[in-house]
Amino acid sequence: DCSKHPYMRKAYARKKFAFVADYARMDIVYNHGGIYLDTDVELLKNLDDFLDNDFYIGFEKSEYINSGLGLGATQGHAVLKDFLDKYDSIAQTEDFSFTPCPMLESKILQDKYNLKNDTGDIQYLTDDITIYPQEFFCPLDEDNNGSISKNTVSIHHFSATWVPWHWKFMRFVEKRSQRLLGPGFTEMLRKAKRIFIPPPKA
Repeated sequence: DCSKHPYMRKAYARKKFAFVADYARMDIVYNHGGIYLDTDVELLKNLDDFLDNDFYIGFEKSEYINSGLGLGATQGHAVLKDFLDKYDSIAQTEDFSFTPCPMLESKILQDKYNLKNDTGDIQYLTDDITIYPQEFFCPLDEDNNGSISKNTVSIHHFSATWVPWHWKFMRFVEKRSQRLLGPGFTEMLRKAKRIFIPPPKA
């Protein structure tokens, strides 16, 4: 129900559907418990080993976690309540701006639970909060750079379904040009894109 919360209502009205999902996933897992995955996550292994966690999440980049990669929690977990409380406070602001969930989630865990940047080790912030390194749920970046390790459980494919078609086309051209013309030409394309095509808003 996209009208359930003022944050979702405002995001839906502005067609910022990724932000509607950001709130919805937290609300659903908080109320029911379970595991959430974005639709562009490819599972390489089953998730049975993660069911022992009361709460888990993984790094997308060295400085950011991201619930879209995979999030698991018991019903009513305190971290999910922290996330939902943050959305409550944002929604009370008359004209708030939308903060991407990796930044919002990381800031909360840094401030309240002493989350550190990804060092390649599993972080146990408390007895019931487990943070996994990037290699577990996001071993490859948007350009498929990186590598899959023995610890890799899933791959996030960065489908970005909310992104405009012209931005997706430019990403396709960038990837092709890197293979055919080298990274120098690709970097020129990226600079031109930043100048002439504004970045998409989730």
